[in-house]
Amino acid sequence: MITLPLGPAKTAEKPGVAAAGAGFFHFEPPAIHYTPATVMERAFEDRLVRMQDGVARRVEPAQLAGVKFYALYFAAGWNASCRAFTEKLAEAYPKLRELYPEFELVMVSRDQSRAAMVTSMHIEQMPWLAVRWDLNVGATEITRYGRGIPCLVLIDAEGKVLADTYREGALVGSDAVLKDIWKTLFDYRRGHPAVKVKG
Repeated sequence: MITLPLGPAKTAEKPGVAAAGAGFFHFEPPAIHYTPATVMERAFEDRLVRMQDGVARRVEPAQLAGVKFYALYFAAGWNASCRAFTEKLAEAYPKLRELYPEFELVMVSRDQSRAAMVTSMHIEQMPWLAVRWDLNVGATEITRYGRGIPCLVLIDAEGKVLADTYREGALVGSDAVLKDIWKTLFDYRRGHPAVKVKG
């Protein structure tokens, strides 16, 4: 586990304009109107991207509708421990999403640049969402959960911490949190059966 200071704040890009000289980010104006309904939906509004065809594309706020649990993953591509744990997450994520659509994973990058973050997401084939690198510093309602890297934190839709890589000041590791995620979602499903949609 490595604890990192945050870098200086960066100037946010205008919607619809790619990063100058980079070509890594593509942001389009909102396609539909949606009003975020929870604390975390509001925190993530217009701050998320997802890799698509090698480009980090804007995530519509409406895509978080119905999400009740978020795993915040603080990581950096240059860190070997992060890369090793990312492999485990990449294996678990599609299974978690298939069984529990109320769950979503959001990465908060600790890479040194936008290009490094996007390159890492592309090379490691990260399927989950990520906070725009240039907005990490200002998003204190999100970044306050991470103490180092790799760090995995499970929170509910209102921002309450349910499982953390640190417990009572002691490091327990991200693997323990991943196990807690499975257990929390399993227990949730027992009380909230999935509704099957008839085709």
